[in-house]
Formats: sequence, C-alpha cells, structure tokens
Amino acid sequence: GLESDLLKKAELAKKIQKKFGVKFDGLVGAKTISALTNLGLSKKFTKPSKHDILNTKILLKAEISLKK
Repeated sequence: GLESDLLKKAELAKKIQKKFGVKFDGLVGAKTISALTNLGLSKKFTKPSKHDILNTKILLKAEISLKK
C-alpha cells in the first residue's frame, strides 16, 4: 500500500526531474516545485511532509540495496 505509493511517486518524480534538468533523486523539494511552476503549470504544488520525505528516502535506499 503506502510503500508502493511512495515508490511510484518517487519514480514519477525522478522522470520529471530528469526531464527538467534538476537533480533526479525522487524527492520533491523546492527545486522540483520551482521547475514545475516555471513551466506555467497553474496548480499549486506543495512540498511533501518531512514524514513522507523520510519514508521515501528509506524506501529508495531499500530498493537500491535489493537491486545489488
């Protein structure tokens, strides 16, 4: 449930980040939000909570570890 949702969001974020030339780590922060806003997207983007960021970091590290 939650784990797969966070990983799906992180993978989507990586694709967006790579396309728009910001660090593509899967974590949505100020630079990613700024890049989206600069594209003229009208939706207000908000930074994920610290809890979501921490959980995403943990899941991404676990995913990398499993791939090794």
